[in-house]
Amino acid sequence: MASKVAIKKCLDYQAQNVERALREALNLIGGITSFIKPNSRVLLKPNLLMAIEPDRAITTHPEIVRAVVHILKEINAEIYLGDTPSVFGKSEDLAIEEIYKKTGIYKIASEEGIKLVELRQKNFKKGLPLTGFLDNVDAVVNIPKFKTHGLMILTGAVKNLFGLIPGLSKSEMHKKYFKAHEFAAMLVDVYQAVLPAINIVDAVEVIEGDGPATSGEKRRAGLIVAGADAVAVDSVLARLMNLMPGDIPVINEAQKRDLGNSSLASLEVLGESLDDVIIPGFKLPKTSLVYKIPKPAFNLIKRLLDYRPQINPKICIRCKKCQTICPKQVITIEPKIKIDYSGCIRCFCCQEVCPVNAISVKRSLAARILGMRG
Repeated sequence: MASKVAIKKCLDYQAQNVERALREALNLIGGITSFIKPNSRVLLKPNLLMAIEPDRAITTHPEIVRAVVHILKEINAEIYLGDTPSVFGKSEDLAIEEIYKKTGIYKIASEEGIKLVELRQKNFKKGLPLTGFLDNVDAVVNIPKFKTHGLMILTGAVKNLFGLIPGLSKSEMHKKYFKAHEFAAMLVDVYQAVLPAINIVDAVEVIEGDGPATSGEKRRAGLIVAGADAVAVDSVLARLMNLMPGDIPVINEAQKRDLGNSSLASLEVLGESLDDVIIPGFKLPKTSLVYKIPKPAFNLIKRLLDYRPQINPKICIRCKKCQTICPKQVITIEPKIKIDYSGCIRCFCCQEVCPVNAISVKRSLAARILGMRG
């Protein structure tokens, strides 16, 4: 049976416009009760990467969350809302509180009477250190932000579930699965372990270029995308980026497992025509070049291709978030900023958590030349 994915235009974050677009999208694919039973306990999982204002487009916008809450209240759902930060401060409680407040999530939860939860406790499920809070709910509503990602090209529905691994355990997973295909396989493992009931993507404002955080560029796409099959949803997002689903490592891994539906020919895309909403001139991460090179050619030149994080000391505010998140602990901030590239695994976690866009992607000469030609 074909997976259904709905695309609806939503040009801004005005509450009434968001809720109307989301209701229309869900109705196209069967309505909320097709995915979540009335009276269920439901965890809402937005993308709350860092403590940053919602207008920066790096986190799921609170009005998207509000619209989901309104719809779930109509079926008498018991609603919980939470995510885990990539980097804890001196106090875990203060870190997550700062994120909830800065991203606008705290305000929404207060106004709507929703329980904010902390997803810190680990409970191994299928060998993965997932939050134990999953045992307290009947369903997960996945609410990702549509963004680029240096290692995975796309961070969408499947990738957003990585946030259900508490705090710095995520850094350990980067350390263990540092090759792109291994990391993609682990993300698909997480997806299979969680299997969210529905995926609702905030694609009103997106991040292109060197996402998923402050190094990327905000752009208005004006869309909400929804579907139960996260692989199908991400395949649609890939096309919005003017890529094919197989270009995305996570989707490629799902294809190998015959998981989900990534065949555009067999997807049932409802609402807007997919061809009509492809984002023109969408900027990909600099690192995405390696996925475009045919494997035989890549094997010949891979030693000449290098992408590495580079910290600009003039911009760096010495917050040490990059140092904290680094899986290999190769970053020194004091007395002098330095990255030991002999131990760096090029996961770009440091760039992902930098709050001031002080970390860029440095390319080797061969990578720069190929980038210009590509």
